Amino acid sequence: IGSGPIRGMFQFGRELYLVSGTEVYSLSDAMVATLLGSIRSGFGRVYFASNGTDTMLVDGVSGYRIESGDLFEIDDEDFPAGVTWCDYVDGFYLVGGDGSQKFYKSGLLDGSDWDGLDFASAEGDPDPLLRGIVSSREILLFGTRTMEFWTNTGAANFPFERSGNAFVEQGCLARDSVAKLDSGVFWLGRSAEGQGIVWRLNGYTPVRISTHAEEFEIGQWSSPSDAYAWTYVEEGHSFYVLSSASG
Repeated sequence: IGSGPIRGMFQFGRELYLVSGTEVYSLSDAMVATLLGSIRSGFGRVYFASNGTDTMLVDGVSGYRIESGDLFEIDDEDFPAGVTWCDYVDGFYLVGGDGSQKFYKSGLLDGSDWDGLDFASAEGDPDPLLRGIVSSREILLFGTRTMEFWTNTGAANFPFERSGNAFVEQGCLARDSVAKLDSGVFWLGRSAEGQGIVWRLNGYTPVRISTHAEEFEIGQWSSPSDAYAWTYVEEGHSFYVLSSASG
């Protein structure tokens, strides 16, 4: 579909949204592709999220909404520029990855409504916030060396707060390696001591799942921070697949 490359896909109801190059398409279950419009950036992976009514898309430059089959660029002046990931929890879209420690939330059930004061910072360690992902209604915030956990406490000024003292001194090497599978989260890790181990989160504890041989191979990649992952289930078997163009 389109001129490629395929930079991201997302299922919404009976439609599949995908980005091919700079073009955004919907693909019906009858395998009919419809061009919805174009986005600003032409390279890198894109991320989607949905609140059940519309769908958000971020491309590292701007943010977009897909509603009723139409693509709109988010034109709220308070929408943060340069965000590279998005997710959804409890009625709010979340975005981040602009090189700071901040993550931002939308208005309630409204991906077009953003307030410049509606943000928080992952400040348990001074490393920049690389990726956020929602798992079991908790927000996992991956820095380059550490990880924090946030939850919705319903606080008046900003509803999300850190989950007590839950803090992991194991961060993320590759933003696009973070993926969910079987109610768990997997990623390619980095800490103050080193990098290149694949982890699975068990509660608040990272569990090493890669072998020494696999870690040796990852160490040969010229640019492991560009690694990406996806997950799938086939005949009852669950797979986390990690790859790199520099491998």
